This record gives sequence, structure tokens and C-alpha cells, in this order.
Amino acid sequence: MNLVRQIAIARWPIERLRTSITNLWNFALLIAGSGPNEVVEEMEDAEAAARVAERIFSVNSPIEKMNRQIDRLERRTSRLRKGIKEIHADFPSVAKGIDIDDDLPPAPRNAA
Repeated sequence: MNLVRQIAIARWPIERLRTSITNLWNFALLIAGSGPNEVVEEMEDAEAAARVAERIFSVNSPIEKMNRQIDRLERRTSRLRKGIKEIHADFPSVAKGIDIDDDLPPAPRNAA
């Protein structure tokens, strides 16, 4: 499997995991905001966000596991990119020019 394809394949789950993290945050905020609040009305949103952050960033939270998986995939793509750089260093894509004059037979001389 070529390196560019492996990078593209790794990018897809990274984006899905990031979308899942956003969805977890959104649904947790909706649930926290719908419950009873014991603070003044101006602070309800901040208090709900604090409760969500406390729950979501606990030790065994799904977001922590997703972030670890994203880190693994990012390290993998980084190694693959380094592999591409090494290939380009060893096998440059720009070929040396061909001197056309060297390949032609000498032109006949006019005897005048």
C-alpha cells in the first residue's frame, strides 16, 4: 500500500473521532442544561459547561480515549510523511535534462 493512501486512510478516522468528540460535548451540554440549576440565571450556561467538563474529562471518559486514538493516528501520519520525504530525497522527481546537441550526428560540412 502506498504512503499517500495510508495517510488518507488515517485522516478519515481522525475526522470522525473529532466529530464524535464535538457531538459528545453538544449532547452533554444539552443534557446538563435541561436539568435543575441552583445558580443565578446569568450563570446557568457556565455552570452547565463546568459540570459537563468535569464529567467528560474524567479519567475513563470516552473523550480521553478518542484523544489518545487521534494522537496515535497523528503520529502514524507523521511517520508516513517522513517516509515520503525520505523517498523524495533518495529518488528526486526531477530528471536531469537531456542535451539534444550531444545526441545528434555532426552536421555535414559544405565544401565550397
